[in-house]
Amino acid sequence: MRFLVRPADGPAVLRNFNHQNDDWDSVSSAQKRLIWVELRKMQGNLCAYCERRIDFKKEGDKHIEHFLRKGIHPHLTFAWENLFGSCGEKQRCGFFKDRQNYSESDLLKMDELNPELYFRFFYNGDVEIRNNIGPRMSHVAQVTLKVFNLKPDAGGVRAERNAAINRGMKSIKHYASIARQLIEEGLDIADARDLVRDEYYESIKHHEFITAHKHVFEDFLA
Repeated sequence: MRFLVRPADGPAVLRNFNHQNDDWDSVSSAQKRLIWVELRKMQGNLCAYCERRIDFKKEGDKHIEHFLRKGIHPHLTFAWENLFGSCGEKQRCGFFKDRQNYSESDLLKMDELNPELYFRFFYNGDVEIRNNIGPRMSHVAQVTLKVFNLKPDAGGVRAERNAAINRGMKSIKHYASIARQLIEEGLDIADARDLVRDEYYESIKHHEFITAHKHVFEDFLA
């Protein structure tokens, strides 16, 4: 998960519907494509929850997700602020969430709260709740990981994160070595790390599992 900046206006097509007269099935495939255009401005080609790259040419690999369930909150069926783009994985993210029992107030909403303050990712693909963040934040983090199934014991998204990090390890080591070289040449440690961090982040801005890449890079930069 990563923090997402939601475009203010959202898709104009949503204003064609009213929950009192329409339901989600009223939205055509062509209209959903227009909604996806705006979702991709916010989250790129990545799932808003697990950060896997969505294959938009593959049938069933994408899902417009209602963060607050439309069955419970029908007035939010066409509310832009309630929509995210999820991958089509049945055992995690949006589809998995729909089958869980939870209090919606306990979920982390990524365009309101920064997930990086709650979670820490590791080289092996695992994710842990950050230490010393307080009981309320810890509870939200725990529920969020469970409801979206983002912390399986093995396989699943954990294995996918690990594989992605392994593919990017050469780049991680390269940028970390540049930082060490700059420090050896006399550049202030903090300045060197900030400079290289900015360059590395720019290089991975379209990568899947981007938050995991960032956290592993920080380990090598330390």
